[in-house]
Amino acid sequence: RGRRRARGLQAHVGCRVSAVCLAAMDVDTDNFEDALALFEQHLPRAAFVALDLEMTGISGPPDTRSSQGDVPQVQYEKARAVVTRPYNIVQVGICLFEEPRPRQFVCRPFNVYVFPRPFSEFAGGKSIQVEDNYMGLSASSMIFLAGNGLDFNRWVGKGVSYVDAAQEQDLLRGINTSGGETGAGEGGASSARGIPETTKPQDATFIEETLRKVEAFAASGGAEMRLPSANKFLALILRLRIGEKFPKLVVEKRPGASNPHWEERWVVNLSDDQRRQRDETAKQRILSHIGFRRMWNSLRSHRRPVVFHNGFFDLLFMCEAFEGALPHSLDAFKKIVIGQFPNLFDTKVLAESAELSGLLGKGVRSSLPELSSALASRLRHQPAPPLIPAEPAEPAEGVVVVADSGVAEEARTEVSFTLPEGFDSYTAADGAAAAFHTAGYDAYQTGRVFAFFRSRLGDMKTLEFNCRVFLMASAFELSLSEATDRIMFDGVARQLYDIDTAAVTTKGLSELLKPVLEDGKRKYAIRQCGGGRSMLLIVHGSADVAKEAPERAAVEQCLDGLLQPQQEQGRLRFRSLDEYLAELAETAAEHDKTAPTRGGEKRRRTS
Repeated sequence: RGRRRARGLQAHVGCRVSAVCLAAMDVDTDNFEDALALFEQHLPRAAFVALDLEMTGISGPPDTRSSQGDVPQVQYEKARAVVTRPYNIVQVGICLFEEPRPRQFVCRPFNVYVFPRPFSEFAGGKSIQVEDNYMGLSASSMIFLAGNGLDFNRWVGKGVSYVDAAQEQDLLRGINTSGGETGAGEGGASSARGIPETTKPQDATFIEETLRKVEAFAASGGAEMRLPSANKFLALILRLRIGEKFPKLVVEKRPGASNPHWEERWVVNLSDDQRRQRDETAKQRILSHIGFRRMWNSLRSHRRPVVFHNGFFDLLFMCEAFEGALPHSLDAFKKIVIGQFPNLFDTKVLAESAELSGLLGKGVRSSLPELSSALASRLRHQPAPPLIPAEPAEPAEGVVVVADSGVAEEARTEVSFTLPEGFDSYTAADGAAAAFHTAGYDAYQTGRVFAFFRSRLGDMKTLEFNCRVFLMASAFELSLSEATDRIMFDGVARQLYDIDTAAVTTKGLSELLKPVLEDGKRKYAIRQCGGGRSMLLIVHGSADVAKEAPERAAVEQCLDGLLQPQQEQGRLRFRSLDEYLAELAETAAEHDKTAPTRGGEKRRRTS
């Protein structure tokens, strides 16, 4: 039955799906169109989609390393500096999880090699060129990826290209045209705006002589003719005059034969069949430039819930590569992410929550390999699920969980996973350490962990984790849907800065804070910021310091009263966390107002 369904699937999507194409769904330029067709067929039925990336690096110089006291805006700025070094994406892993029956999942992983490629096109009346793609490589990351079996030759030689949103819009103007400056049968581009006039006699002579040559070329029935070199103004007049007098001809730009940076203009005479073939060739070429952005667009448009594991850097890399330059402001970045993925979950946040920490076994930490291995061990000891229906229903938009089916709670919490034919190369590797750090496999395992956690939490509790992203080595958790991010301690926080480290010691600070701690009634935590002269001080551990507690104001007044004399003596300065965050947000917003769209931080040389 599996073979019959696979053959039916191939016929339905209308594409050649060879054994090579489907083996592990490793996707490159050879099979991208087939993979995209399968992806778009199954995406609407997915209950959620898991994603993972492999990159050429995720670390930078010392000033980009996070400290525990870094607030989210600072940590974002450091991460942004790393992403725009520039590092690049090597693989995008996407795994679709269909749920034809409650807690029974059909998983389809795609492991896509991506590689940004230079190109030169003329579309919509303008030249679009990506002359080069600058790429940073971290030596340790390259060694790590090589040790985990990455095929570098396949990445460079057959990686699927991609563009950002602005480049895609420019390129799409070239589809459904003849690829030239003057469109066939349209009377050229001159009718709406008139043709400029030359003022110099020699220029007028040049135009008339060239037009006579074009007329002779058109009468001869020749295929193409190179126009003489001219400045941009004369080239414009020529193009418009040719479009007016010879509407069946096309003027196109081409890279020069001797110098590809120098443009030549050619007049091309095509039959209707040749024109259609030319248009189709140009369309396929432009779509190949857009590349993975097409899969990205499909993912965005279907609004399926997406799942990452420790996904902060994944989000930065994807937004930079497939949307555009990252803003300086964290608030602006949040809006970009929410605009793409309004339903987003991070399994690292789930695994470290009070409800789920340790659920997969005592001592199982929140790294993906440990979670996956523990889950695989658990699933090996449960009964096989009943057969899955052949035609699962399509879930409603934004669905995260399915309704209960009336079975007992203990049975409801167990999950099962099936990899259908063509996507089953990961079956033998479930939970095996050697299989990790391939993006497709990591995405598959991330989705499995999420499905299990979701089955234990239930509908409403799972939604409480929506748009919460884990921040490594931080006292905060990123809240994408809110202006204020979660601090891991519910308490009173102050930023201490310009600290005289000789005068303010850890022991001295403990003595200073005794009055507000009240003999252990409350606790305090210190999170160092970069440089050692700044820290976050958080008083917590008691109900009266919680955010909505009526007694909180009195605790804040006591703490500020202890710190004020230290400030007056020049030992430190302090302010509330809200004041600190507001200043950072204002500075970042000013940077975004004054910074160019790509400016000196271009990932690509584009004209």
